[in-house]
Amino acid sequence: MKRATAEIKGKDLVIHLSEPLNMDHIETVTGNTDRFWVDYDVADTRQLTDKQRRLFFALMGDIGRWSGEEPEWLRKYYFYPLFAERMLKPVSLSSQSDSTISDVNVLIDMVIDFIFEYDVPINAAYSLLPRDEEHFLYQCCRHRKCTICGRHADIHHLDTVGSGVNRKHVDHTKRHVMALCRFHHQEYHTLGGAEFSRKYHIPITGIKLDTDTLRKIGVQGDYSEEK
Repeated sequence: MKRATAEIKGKDLVIHLSEPLNMDHIETVTGNTDRFWVDYDVADTRQLTDKQRRLFFALMGDIGRWSGEEPEWLRKYYFYPLFAERMLKPVSLSSQSDSTISDVNVLIDMVIDFIFEYDVPINAAYSLLPRDEEHFLYQCCRHRKCTICGRHADIHHLDTVGSGVNRKHVDHTKRHVMALCRFHHQEYHTLGGAEFSRKYHIPITGIKLDTDTLRKIGVQGDYSEEK
């Protein structure tokens, strides 16, 4: 991910890049260099929060206990350089830091990716995980970890599929899903979506997954209309 600044001029969004575009790569991907699509996120430039700081250090503590490495070593020589490589800037979590909420969210997402990739047991940090963020919900689905407790989970639809409907004939990209273990899936139906969402501070709608992700995690369906 590369960072850039932008300004609004009428209905136009003017992007100022930190480095030149790789036009050879763009031509390879899109077939031309004069017109192509871009995605963008609006950065939250407020200073990082204490909640973010607590979550990061709790996650690092769990990784340290799992790996046998000192959390400080992992932070300084693994995650901080990885962040700088992606963002082209250093990051700091000190109280005097000028790192933003968006900066630290990228760092935390990298740590969460590491935890899911290597199946790191997270005990101290689990209650602090950002269950309201799409990236965490996505990783729970991708690795079939319960969004609430971390146990093995199934992918459950939060909107009704319909009784008697063969799920192999459903386009699951159009359905809202969430990874829940059997206990929390039952609790979801007992409490109802709204109360379950309030209790665990998660979005009531869950997320939608793309075709590639659904196929990778073994959710069979009718994806004949995919583009």
